[in-house]
Amino acid sequence: MLGILGGMLGAFFISVNTHMGKVRKLLLPKQWMKPLETVFWCVLTSSVFFFLTHLTLTQNWCIKVEGDLKPEHYLGWCNSGYEDPMASILWASEGGIIRNIMDNRINLSLTQIFLVFAGWYLFTIITYGTNIPAGLFLPGMIIGCALGKVYAEFMYKIKFIGDEEFEDSQKVFVVLGVGAVMAGYTRLTYTLAIIVMETSQVISLFIPTAFTILVSNVVGYFFTRSLYERAIRAKQQPILVESVPKSQKYVIADQIMSSHCVTLKSVDTVGNIYDALKTGHHAFPIMNKNNNVSGVIPRNFIIVLLVNRAFYRMGKLSSVGVVGGLNTSKVTDEEDGIREERVDTNV
Repeated sequence: MLGILGGMLGAFFISVNTHMGKVRKLLLPKQWMKPLETVFWCVLTSSVFFFLTHLTLTQNWCIKVEGDLKPEHYLGWCNSGYEDPMASILWASEGGIIRNIMDNRINLSLTQIFLVFAGWYLFTIITYGTNIPAGLFLPGMIIGCALGKVYAEFMYKIKFIGDEEFEDSQKVFVVLGVGAVMAGYTRLTYTLAIIVMETSQVISLFIPTAFTILVSNVVGYFFTRSLYERAIRAKQQPILVESVPKSQKYVIADQIMSSHCVTLKSVDTVGNIYDALKTGHHAFPIMNKNNNVSGVIPRNFIIVLLVNRAFYRMGKLSSVGVVGGLNTSKVTDEEDGIREERVDTNV
């Protein structure tokens, strides 16, 4: 069940974040606007989390503490001798939140932990992609911990688990929740299982964790690709996907190739090369004297040859060098008159 929830939450995360990226491009065309967006979300996030801690005062969630408060506990809005559970969980560092939930250091009700889960999940899927370096692993682990604890509290409420096994079951659900949520958007498998095991130090849960991650991956891929695949696609990076898209599965090369191919000779004129560069292609086939393909030369290699004036002439060699990994012979023409400048495109 946690695997299904994690996969659905991860797919929703990716969809919302992808649309937020499109909205940012439309509404924030200027570079100076992006830091302002970051400031806006920082103020809004801190304000909402501050308001959530204030609910302790209005809902009377203060917990009486025997003796002094522990380092991970905060007084918050409560009177002396009491602990504010919402402040203790929301005002801690990211690592502190994970430790507090995994080790059950703070007593949180189903309502309280659900508010923590909703707050972290909502702001993570919206703010990821702003103009500030931000990771995904720690927020994902916090959301997964909160989801697992919500699930454990819900199972306890409906009497699916009793008082005796609640503590142990809660730790199990928290670990499985971390794996489910992180697999939902990263789509990692074995690597993620190892990371979860190292973080939780519960090696006995390897098989349940791996199965939960597998279910989360299957459910997530049913809706969207992974967050990293979406990011690569958004940046138009030329990286092949794992499988051919359905719309192009039966397309053959003959259907997309040009009948007139722009080629260059092993030794060609600057004029022909200039015409080839105007086409905008990124590389050109090299034809030998027998009109057979002898290789391919990238566009930027040709530009390097031209910039360095690595011309080939029917005359006497003056120097031989290598430019951009290509054989470039600089020769001078000692005969009368001016001969046409040529470039040796042989690799």
